[in-house]
Amino acid sequence: MKKVSCILVLLAMATSAWADPSDGPSRNTETSEPITECVKSTCPFYVDWVTYGRPDCWCCKRNCNGDADCVIQFGLFWVYNNDLIYFKECFAKTELPYDWCICCDFDRQTQFGMFRVYTNDLIILRTYFAQPEYKVPCCDDNQDCVLEPDDSCYNYWTD
Repeated sequence: MKKVSCILVLLAMATSAWADPSDGPSRNTETSEPITECVKSTCPFYVDWVTYGRPDCWCCKRNCNGDADCVIQFGLFWVYNNDLIYFKECFAKTELPYDWCICCDFDRQTQFGMFRVYTNDLIILRTYFAQPEYKVPCCDDNQDCVLEPDDSCYNYWTD
């Protein structure tokens, strides 16, 4: 009897962990269809996200605020030297030289019809560069890193 109850407890714990929506794809509450994309199809930048190959970095919690590599550096800074190095390689290029350059398009817009990574993105990077973790908000609607069903753009985070 003890083995059965232990197995049931472990199974219940595993099932609840799988159902956690913050851990990745889950199911649409309205249609019961699996959610397989981190960006919602109703999001204003969805078409660009698809066009650029559905980059996971756009679904990192702080990418829209300058975190190009989705990594916290030194346990303190979401936006720091790695992000600056990546940004420098991609800034003001009409053709992005590397696939990962799209991760430096923090505002998800093209400027002057030709630059994906330009001054708007530089302003974002400069605003949050070397700021402590608590001063760099998340990209969800209320900037708390917790995704609610009515958040406009994200189904789940990739970092």
